[in-house]
Amino acid sequence: MKDILLTRQKEIRILCTSLQLSNTMSAKSRFRIWSVSLLFIGWLLIHLFQADGETNKTTIYNIKNDVMNANVEPELVASNGSKSVVEKNTASAFDKAESTATIGVIELRNYVIKHGLRDTFIHYFEENFIKPQEALQGFLLGQYRVKGAEDNFCWIRGFKDMGERSKFLPAFYYGPVWKQHKQVANAMLANNDNVYLLKPLLLRNDSLEVATSMDPFRLMPTNGIAVVDFYIANTKLDQLLRLFAKEYLPWLKENGISDFTLWTSVLEENDFPRLPVFQDKNLLVTITFYKNELTYEEEMKKVTSKMRDDLKANLQDVITIQHTMILYPTEKTTHKKP
Repeated sequence: MKDILLTRQKEIRILCTSLQLSNTMSAKSRFRIWSVSLLFIGWLLIHLFQADGETNKTTIYNIKNDVMNANVEPELVASNGSKSVVEKNTASAFDKAESTATIGVIELRNYVIKHGLRDTFIHYFEENFIKPQEALQGFLLGQYRVKGAEDNFCWIRGFKDMGERSKFLPAFYYGPVWKQHKQVANAMLANNDNVYLLKPLLLRNDSLEVATSMDPFRLMPTNGIAVVDFYIANTKLDQLLRLFAKEYLPWLKENGISDFTLWTSVLEENDFPRLPVFQDKNLLVTITFYKNELTYEEEMKKVTSKMRDDLKANLQDVITIQHTMILYPTEKTTHKKP
């Protein structure tokens, strides 16, 4: 009997290792593994309690420790595919919904903070406004300091679509959290009207098309910097999109630059005029992530120095104004993506 018990204990340890590894699997796979595993453990413990001898008690105690030390977080999968953590509840609302959340609209918000208060504002913002907004389906996709603008704070808020945005804005700005904190936040703000309302573009068959949704984690860096480029093509946006799709984006990818997303203005009515937004029909925005600023400079230097003369000329023809922002993510932003 002792040999059988020790064998079973080894099997339990192997099982617990599998449970730890299951953290890298999908939620549904983890749920199946946990269901089968718990049934097996329950069956084994029943048989051990029926056996005699002090050795069996020791073995049971060791098995219990093995299970308790597995350090996993089992999850339940709802009918809609979303998941909820059973063991712990430390994740934000966005983290819990990551399996189903998609982004179809973003606000690129560039605030001017009163001089000397930017870090204070960032701390207050991140402590009080992230989880309450995400609980209402307004997802915080990144908070940034802006290079060369010591008083600027840029952040990105995303929504599933314009309908969800229409529900969110009055719910949040007329709700208890904003009512509680708005006086302190507004006292630190110099200007908060520099906001672009954007929708995603995806490259399909050598053309850029409006997408209904995008994976939100494509906008959430783990480290490095974000570079936002604003291209205004006065009356020539269609030409610019074709040029990007057929020539410029393939050229970037050929030179190792591929971690980017593309956006254009949402032109339907902003139905919450209390928060004004830019809706420029001639605008294209790209958001690109780089390891660091030196990498960005080296890669862009390589791209421009090797670019064909005809491509340069065509870009100059259709781009009326180009503006670039270099963004440094806050610590909370870099730790949000799994």
